[in-house]
Amino acid sequence: MCRILRLNSEIEDLALTYFRQAYQQESFINVTLQRKEVLAGCCVYVSCRQRDWPITLGTISSLLDADQTLVGGVYQEMIKILNIQAPFVNIADVIEAHVQE
Repeated sequence: MCRILRLNSEIEDLALTYFRQAYQQESFINVTLQRKEVLAGCCVYVSCRQRDWPITLGTISSLLDADQTLVGGVYQEMIKILNIQAPFVNIADVIEAHVQE
């Protein structure tokens, strides 16, 4: 997913770190493959937000072909369990990034 989004190695490494931390938590160990994929996507999403890379949960949901409600729920659970802070997305930045493509 990081390569599809053309993310830099810093964001990719951070996402991998978050995934490893989350995957050790009871809430994410014995779950379906889809939930594990969504967890990985959420790790990418929060890493992007923390590094000011404009992206939305809708983009992650679309790439994973997953329900946005599921992605949002896993995201909320993940940031709560890992005690992660993520800045809000500025929609103008997201639109500008898409227009430049």
